[in-house]
Amino acid sequence: MNKDGCEESCPICLGIKKCDVLFVKKIIYGDAEESEDGWKKYFVLQCRGCQEIFYMTEEWVPYMYDIGENYTNKKYFPPIPKVQQIVENKYLRKESCKPIRSLYIEIIKALNYGFSQLAIIGIRTLIDRIAMDIAVSGTDGSFSKNIRKLQEMNHISKSQLTTLETVLDAGNSVVHRNNAMKMRQVIYSFDIVQHLMQQLYVNVERVVEIKKSIPPRTSVKAK
Repeated sequence: MNKDGCEESCPICLGIKKCDVLFVKKIIYGDAEESEDGWKKYFVLQCRGCQEIFYMTEEWVPYMYDIGENYTNKKYFPPIPKVQQIVENKYLRKESCKPIRSLYIEIIKALNYGFSQLAIIGIRTLIDRIAMDIAVSGTDGSFSKNIRKLQEMNHISKSQLTTLETVLDAGNSVVHRNNAMKMRQVIYSFDIVQHLMQQLYVNVERVVEIKKSIPPRTSVKAK
């Protein structure tokens, strides 16, 4: 195992992240030790940020000289996602956010594997968990009642409530009415919930940081 690690694209954190190399194997094309026919490497990597274990292959064959001298073809599994995590784990670090964080990551995985129905059911539950964390004490309320609490406590506007109720009903239609939503519509629903999380978890912390950077006003003495 390479103790120094490497820098690769994590399919969960996204972007280039420092990773531990858990396993690597190189196959040479042809008979020579450094064959001009090319080579392929197989990696098992673990992101040092989110701790996700993923797989990568890296391949070089002679025609790649035409693309660039140091070019190699890399493929990842899980594949680098089209649906991205915009709310970083550090904003969901408190104990009450653990169920939110774990479900949030699972929804991203479901979307990137193409499991749209599982994803929208998860989105429905994610809205409820957010409402429970921010605005609701106890576990007696229904999904719709819990999200209305967010609006009653002024965490969201009336127009946001209407939007979330639509997303909630979309999830209900899959669970109770055998609806099969298109992937595009499920991704739209997830975008809405991600922006809700951005508002309730990320911006709340960032505005505190902004306030700390603002110097106090100086009073103007009357002449």
